[in-house]
Amino acid sequence: LFFAFRLETRDEAVALVVFTALGLGMEWFNTARGNWSYPEGGVFTVAHVPLFVGFLYAAVGICILRMIRIFDMRFAPFPPYWAALGLAVLIYVNFFTQHLWGDIRLVLFAATVLLFGRTRIWFTPMRGRRWWMPMLLSLVLSALGVWLSENLGTLTGTWIYDGQQQGELVSFATLGSWYLFLCVALVVALLVLPGATQRDPITRNQV
Repeated sequence: LFFAFRLETRDEAVALVVFTALGLGMEWFNTARGNWSYPEGGVFTVAHVPLFVGFLYAAVGICILRMIRIFDMRFAPFPPYWAALGLAVLIYVNFFTQHLWGDIRLVLFAATVLLFGRTRIWFTPMRGRRWWMPMLLSLVLSALGVWLSENLGTLTGTWIYDGQQQGELVSFATLGSWYLFLCVALVVALLVLPGATQRDPITRNQV
């Protein structure tokens, strides 16, 4: 509907489908393995996963896209995109293989620091004023926000993790998982908006 009324570009519509597919893929795999479950029955479900869950992942991705546009964000200095995309693929694959052959998330955390440790996000929250934030700090704070939201989801019984007791906080390991997934989502978003990145640092004259 947004696309029909030109409130959303074709690239954004494609990105929405990609975000939904990425999210549902992980959900199907993890619910099949019993890592978490959706105890309540539903009408719009596929393989025991409510479709709204895929839309939640899409909402996260589209939120990133919208924020980049609205706040005129620039990511600099940004590593070669092939390196960022390669890391995103490894992160996504590890979400599956960690249950089969071993978890390499510590290596992936280190890789995000090596690749994005110097990257700043420049943005304009108000007219005529440019601010910046370390990209890694942005990922950590965003992951914390999603983790807090997950606690609301489990407290209300919308979903529950394997071994989690009623009223128990979601594992802090999930915070790390969201940090890594948001890294994947950001790389996908920047594929749609390549003009938001530049290889060199932003100078004072460019601000």
